[in-house]
Amino acid sequence: MLPATIASVDADGTSVRLAGGETVRTGAIVPADAVGSPVTLGVRPEHLHVDDAGPFVGAVELFERLGPLSFAHLGARGAADTIVAQLPGTARSRLAKSCGSALPRRRACVRRRWPRLSLHAAAQ
Repeated sequence: MLPATIASVDADGTSVRLAGGETVRTGAIVPADAVGSPVTLGVRPEHLHVDDAGPFVGAVELFERLGPLSFAHLGARGAADTIVAQLPGTARSRLAKSCGSALPRRRACVRRRWPRLSLHAAAQ
């Protein structure tokens, strides 16, 4: 879960801006007046894929090899938040190595930061 702000809204979805300034396109449909609202971006580890140009960039803080899967815990730029990427069990990495990742836009969850309103992208 990462803090973000709704940057733009159109008929195809929503763009959110992360704390480091990176923009992530999602399939979430929100009202146009939500632009500027604080939200939380939810990303599942299995939906991330390695992409050095992706919006999620951080140093590998922990690398777990768990049989057929590996998990890389990436520290976000200048923030205490981390994001976890699920990788094949054959993947290799070094601690402190910078790594980027991205996700399909329909695989993000956008939630407003106040109770009882959750805006989800449809998983496809």
